[in-house]
Amino acid sequence: MPEHLQRRIEEDTLESLREAVGLSPNNAVALARLARRVLNEDVSKNPRREVESGFHLRRAMKLSTDSPEVLLIAKEIGMQVGVGQKRKEE
Repeated sequence: MPEHLQRRIEEDTLESLREAVGLSPNNAVALARLARRVLNEDVSKNPRREVESGFHLRRAMKLSTDSPEVLLIAKEIGMQVGVGQKRKEE
């Protein structure tokens, strides 16, 4: 099972990460990667993508406050959401 889980995380697709989180709901890296993938979904396919992404990211950060990958993804998402907020204000 751990090898299958690792492969699903490494595939880094929306589907594979959803499966990885289903298999291991406390895997901070899988949750953070899922947050990034969800945020990048087309808004017409997932109008609540920012809310869902935020949920997964907050959970990842709660589970692992010192994972370099989780922290890097959190920074990426923060910058991406910040740019999106600026565009909405303009």
